[in-house]
Amino acid sequence: MSEYDVSDLDDIQPDKLKMLLHGNQGHGKTTLALSIAEKCKTVVVDLPGEKGLKSIKSVPYSKNIKVIRPKEVGQLDDIFWDLQTDSGPVKGTEAVVLESASAYQKMVLRMLMDNPENKVRAIDKSVRMADQQTWGKALEFMTDLCTFWYGLADITSANPMHVIFTCQTKRVENEETGELVAMPDVSAGSRGPLLANPDYIGYCYVERDYETDDPDEEKWTYKVRFGPHETIATKVHESIEVNAALMKKGGSLGGNGKARLTIPKFTRMFKIPL
Repeated sequence: MSEYDVSDLDDIQPDKLKMLLHGNQGHGKTTLALSIAEKCKTVVVDLPGEKGLKSIKSVPYSKNIKVIRPKEVGQLDDIFWDLQTDSGPVKGTEAVVLESASAYQKMVLRMLMDNPENKVRAIDKSVRMADQQTWGKALEFMTDLCTFWYGLADITSANPMHVIFTCQTKRVENEETGELVAMPDVSAGSRGPLLANPDYIGYCYVERDYETDDPDEEKWTYKVRFGPHETIATKVHESIEVNAALMKKGGSLGGNGKARLTIPKFTRMFKIPL
């Protein structure tokens, strides 16, 4: 018989940060995710269709960010193993940002449907719809991505690190209520593993700031909702007391200028060591 360890709850050390940020384009997902580089050596896996790094090129902590731009799905396997074993070009990485889950699923579908992953599809090539079997295989890829990449944050792994995914958002209809719900923009089946693995899921959005000296000036505030909401996918894997304190803030964090949310601020708030 195999042996296994049994630990008291107090002896279990917390994992590294596991976070998912979703929202519309231009609403601050990438800027927030990569703010972890203020404190950590960070690798961002920038997948085709995203390329949202221009907004953080001028930040003072940009020297802590390395960029990988895979051209094929299979390259993510090599990146994963190097991160897990702390070897290769990513040696010394303390945090990884996957930009984004939506782009990853599109890459997988192109591969499964025998479309080129790194060049334009021939115009005269017949276009077929993804069938049930294709979507089933895509779900397997997404499940492995979420399970193993978020597993890099497991404190018992060989090289634990903080893991942040970003994802586009789309509105889907709740079958029971008919309301539109803001969900990560991946297939319905893939939402399960994508939402289950991270401890924190934030919805990035902007809202009009009317407190301005110039009524003709448009000012927008960057916010991130983590508190529970009936029509927005969010999550805080913390105690009831912590969730209650968050809801006293309206469930949302952030603002303009110095009030804008960063990952270091978030981790201090939730007592997560960086």
